[in-house]
Amino acid sequence: MADRDELVRLGAEAGLDGDAVGRLLASDAHADDVRADEDLGRRVGVTGVPTFLVGERYLVVGAQPVEVFADALRRAGEL
Repeated sequence: MADRDELVRLGAEAGLDGDAVGRLLASDAHADDVRADEDLGRRVGVTGVPTFLVGERYLVVGAQPVEVFADALRRAGEL
C-alpha cells in the first residue's frame, strides 16, 4: 500500500499518533532496516506476500492453518 493518507488513517485507527505516522512515512528513518529486510527476503526465496520466515530457516507461504505455523515454530525451536 503506497497511499500515505490511508496509512496515516489506519495508523491512527490502530491507536498511533497520526501526525507521528505521517512524519515517519515522509522520512527515511527506517530505510536501511527496510532494505535489509528486502535483501533477506530475496536471499531466502520470498516471492510474494504473505510469507513468514520462522527462525530464519522455515518459510510459511500464503494463508495457512494455525497447525502449519505451529509446526514451523516447533521445527525452528521457537515453540
